[in-house]
Amino acid sequence: MGKAIMGCAAVSVDGYIAHDDGQVGSLFDWMSAGDAEWKWSESDPYAMRSTQASKEFMQSVYTDIGAVIMGRNTFDQTNGWNGVPAAG
Repeated sequence: MGKAIMGCAAVSVDGYIAHDDGQVGSLFDWMSAGDAEWKWSESDPYAMRSTQASKEFMQSVYTDIGAVIMGRNTFDQTNGWNGVPAAG
């Protein structure tokens, strides 16, 4: 039997995850403030910068993502990732 891991992000109405202008809020500051550069996949045009430990953790669990649930605003801002979301 396979392992099941569930992750989540809770959204508050005060813009903790995203600001009114659509920019990512402080919850995701860790994805741009470190020494180690990495991407979700080879084809991803955007690089993150985190600690080496965060990079290794995210890359170790990333291939096991089975679904990504997002809101309409995220879908619209990313143009639906042109049919290929960051998680594949």
